[in-house]
Amino acid sequence: MMAYTPRVEIARHISSEIGVDFSYLGGDFVRVSLVDFLDIVTIFCQMSSSYIDDPVARVERVFREENLSYSLGEYGGVHYLVDAEFHSSLQSSIAGLSAADFIAAREALERVQPALDVDNTRDAIRAVYDAAENVFKVKFGASRLGASEIGRDM
Repeated sequence: MMAYTPRVEIARHISSEIGVDFSYLGGDFVRVSLVDFLDIVTIFCQMSSSYIDDPVARVERVFREENLSYSLGEYGGVHYLVDAEFHSSLQSSIAGLSAADFIAAREALERVQPALDVDNTRDAIRAVYDAAENVFKVKFGASRLGASEIGRDM
């Protein structure tokens, strides 16, 4: 039986949370999906703060050094790294759609960041398209946003 250590505790918790077997605790990291890896990072950050100094800062440093487009929240949750300009542009676009006619477009844009927060780029892209289509429908009275409508109305 393996002696109890913080490493064993974290490995057991990871195994129980995401179903990846870390029982061997060898030097090689097992192959896992990106989603599982990011979950492992979160679990590591949450559980290791009592064993090492500032695990979130340590993981953030690795993400920066490896040019990964992820950042960590205060409690170790992994998120897409969204630069300040993207965030500012998104908020400005949402604010610009404050008129009652653009409620659907605004609500669509408000779905972009939550989709990116859970690595769902497909839903983020759909939300942007939905917003563009809603604005197009309001501005031009069209029934949809398509190539023929754009050619006709713009």
